[in-house]
Amino acid sequence: MNTEPDRAALRQAAAWYAQFCSGEATASDTADWQAWLAAAPAHRAAWQRVEHLQARLQQLPAPIAAGALQRAPHDPAMQRRRALKLVVFGLGGGVIALGSRHWLPWGQADYRTAAGERREIRLADGSTLWLDTASAADVRFDAALRRVRLRDGEILIRTAKDAQQRPFVVNTGHGRIRALGTEFTVRTGDDATVVTVLADVVEITPAALSGPAATLRAGQTLRFTASGVGPVEAAGPAPAAWINGRLIVDDRPLAEVLAEIGRYRRGLLQCDPAVAGLRVSGAFDLADTDAALAALAQTFPVRLGYRSRWWVRVDPA
Repeated sequence: MNTEPDRAALRQAAAWYAQFCSGEATASDTADWQAWLAAAPAHRAAWQRVEHLQARLQQLPAPIAAGALQRAPHDPAMQRRRALKLVVFGLGGGVIALGSRHWLPWGQADYRTAAGERREIRLADGSTLWLDTASAADVRFDAALRRVRLRDGEILIRTAKDAQQRPFVVNTGHGRIRALGTEFTVRTGDDATVVTVLADVVEITPAALSGPAATLRAGQTLRFTASGVGPVEAAGPAPAAWINGRLIVDDRPLAEVLAEIGRYRRGLLQCDPAVAGLRVSGAFDLADTDAALAALAQTFPVRLGYRSRWWVRVDPA
C-alpha cells in the first residue's frame, strides 16, 4: 500500500492493538475497529505497520497476544500497558490517549467471553446460562427476583423451577424478557435485541413501555428496540447450535453467514458485494473458522484472500 500512515493513525492503530491484547474486546469493539480500518487508506497502512511490527516481534494476536504478553500475569490492564510499550517503541514513540471508551469494554461484568469462546455457568437456583462468543452478562438474585443483565453478545438461558417462586428476567439496553418456565436465547447489540424461544413462553417488554408488548412461544423469534417490537417470525434451524460450536444455516445470504462466522474470529472478514447475495445452506464449525471459510470456498464460486492471518476477504472465484 502506497499510502503512508500519519502520526495520528499510528497512535490509533497502537491503541487498537493494545485493546485487543487485553483479551476483553467486545463484538462492538471489533465492529468499531473494522469501521475505523475501512474509513481511510492511512488507517489500513497504520494497521499494516502494526502487523509488520508484530511479525518482527514474533507475536501472534490473541487477538494479538503473544510472547512477552503471555509471560505477563493475566491482568488486562498490565497487558495493555505492555502492548502499548511494544507498539509505541516499534512505531517510533508518541503519546497514546487513554480516554477512549475502548479501554473499558465491560467494566466489572460478572461473566464474559472472548471472541471464539463459549462458556456454561450453573446458576444458584439450578438454572443454566451459556455465553456465546464475545459476550458479557451480570447475574443478580435477591429475595424477590432472579435477574440476568446481558451487556453485549448472546446468551442461552435454561430456567429451573425456583423454590421461592421468584420471576426470572433478562434485561438488555432495549427492555426486559420474562421467562415463563422456558429455554430461550437473547442476543443484543447497539440497535436492537433479538429473542428466540426454544421451549415454553417468554414475555417481552420494551424499555419505553410499562407492560408486556409481546408473548413469544417455542419456535418463534422477534427483534425489539426500546420503543417497540418487530413481527413474530419462525426461528431458523438449530438457533442454539452455537453452544455445541456449530453454525447451521438454511438459504441465508453469504454476507450474513460471513458476518456470523466473523463473530467467532478476531480481525477483519470482508465480503465482495458481487458475491454477498449468494444463498448458503450448510453446517459450519465455529471452533475452526478458517476451516469454515475453506468449506465455503470449496462449495461456492468464491475465493479467499488472506492479506494477513487477521484480514481475510471473500471475492468472486
